[in-house]
Amino acid sequence: MNNPYYSVDEVANKLEVHAKTIRRYIYSGKISAKKIGGQWRIYQTDLDEYISSTTRTCHHATSNNQELISEDDFCVFMDNHLFDPSTKIQLCIIVDLFIKDKSEIKDITNEIMDALNEFENDDYNNRYNYVFDKSENKARFVLWGSPSFMETVTKKLKKFEVK
Repeated sequence: MNNPYYSVDEVANKLEVHAKTIRRYIYSGKISAKKIGGQWRIYQTDLDEYISSTTRTCHHATSNNQELISEDDFCVFMDNHLFDPSTKIQLCIIVDLFIKDKSEIKDITNEIMDALNEFENDDYNNRYNYVFDKSENKARFVLWGSPSFMETVTKKLKKFEVK
């Protein structure tokens, strides 16, 4: 059976993330890897397993289309084409939702999408990135946008607080 393997840089290119992100995934156990000749190597089967266990989606207020992307952390986002440096101030909020069932994500996603729709005509290109990690039963929402957008999202998400 042929099971090719890849370097950290090759996997980073395939997933369109920084090599440091892949190394973090290796150290945290999200991606299985082996040291060969002192260098990390990721077998195709391990890469396939990681990809099947993680869902990533980015949503933009300016488009009804969902763009599947692999960015799942702030640093990678800031270095790519989705960051808009032309706005005076832009906020980032990370929301972690620990769940028992993936269906729980629907309600919080609907609230965020409602907020995006309210701000679809502002100049901030408000957006969010959604990552689901099945191994941790965690949904992570990374939101970027105007202070007003963040205020609206925060108000909408207050109903999910556990008291």
